[in-house]
Amino acid sequence: MSISWQTPTSVLSSHQKSNKIEISIGKAYSLELHNKSSVQFAVRPQEPGGRISYAGLVSFNVRQVGTYRIITNGRPWIDIVQKGKIIDAKAHQHGENCQGAEKILDYALSPGDYDMEVASSGKKKIKLFIIPVL
Repeated sequence: MSISWQTPTSVLSSHQKSNKIEISIGKAYSLELHNKSSVQFAVRPQEPGGRISYAGLVSFNVRQVGTYRIITNGRPWIDIVQKGKIIDAKAHQHGENCQGAEKILDYALSPGDYDMEVASSGKKKIKLFIIPVL
């Protein structure tokens, strides 16, 4: 059963690449981040952010080939990493502020495990949702 965008599950992100925090596709999260300086990224973020910003790491598993949409409030930098390589988003758009979805990214993903590096966030907590795009 999915949790709606309005009632996300609270999760503390990891600050070490060796400590995996797994999230599920189709579930909304309130993701608590760390001071950027304390986060050990697996791959250096393409946009690491300034000295005073927040970051964190989570993992997720994809079971079917397809396009997956990541929705956040705020505008953190998000890199999806698999086997040490960053996967580029195939689409990027800004959502409507009134709904709280400020950043929307689409990725073409195959089955497997992925790491999500959240960086350059001005907010210590962000909402995060990963959904398959039909």
